Amino acid sequence: MKKQLFFITLFAIALSGCKSKSNISNTTGVVAVTNYENAKRYLANAQYDQGLDAIEKAIDENERTHLDELYFLKGFILHAYGETTDARLAYQQVIDMEKAYSPYKTKALQLLELNIKEEKWRKENEQNKDEKETFSKEEVEKMDAKTLPFQPVDELPRFTSCPEATNMEVKKCFNEVIRDHLVANYNSEIGNIFGIYEKVRTYISFKVDIDGQLIDLQGRSQSRFLTLEAKRVIFTLPKMLPGRADGKNVKVPFAVPVTYAPIE
Repeated sequence: MKKQLFFITLFAIALSGCKSKSNISNTTGVVAVTNYENAKRYLANAQYDQGLDAIEKAIDENERTHLDELYFLKGFILHAYGETTDARLAYQQVIDMEKAYSPYKTKALQLLELNIKEEKWRKENEQNKDEKETFSKEEVEKMDAKTLPFQPVDELPRFTSCPEATNMEVKKCFNEVIRDHLVANYNSEIGNIFGIYEKVRTYISFKVDIDGQLIDLQGRSQSRFLTLEAKRVIFTLPKMLPGRADGKNVKVPFAVPVTYAPIE
């Protein structure tokens, strides 16, 4: 097969959430406000230190109704800030809870596995130790297809649900699978939870290795929380058939632009 040069870049994917900014306000009436409620309000106003402190207090008070959510938010915040060990402990608390149903358990499992993999990738790639967690809007906007990785391959990696076809057709199917996966699994409320009320673009890069596994997952965004959520969803993509060049399986880099846009 003739070797071709491909820009491994997917179309931007827009994910929307309702714009409903709330403010912490004082009232003259005697209203009991729980630490759980305080935590949610602080986070929605982008006061993350105060929000994490209120989460800790709510956990200490053992607010059982919201305990899984509290531990999940604690783990997510710590994970986003690189506090990997404490994040794992919080995720494990969610996983170990004996609750008939928790919407946070599956996500905690995914993030715990991602957390462990990230540590492994960091050790294998020393240059990632200095990776920036957040980027200015100007830095993100300057990124385009010309700055993203490309590699000559004979056969692009593909999902098993995509038919064996030309690279152009495989790429089209690849884009569609990732788009549908993001739309189905991305938490569109993430912006409201963490006080993000503007359009934000996140670039997620990764490689498909010689075994079809996703590795070296990284993200660039103005928001570390939107970055982590996009990474979580991309991390859960199904295994792929690896790319090939010169008759051998090869690693192939990809970049996925994901745009979060709150509904006005």
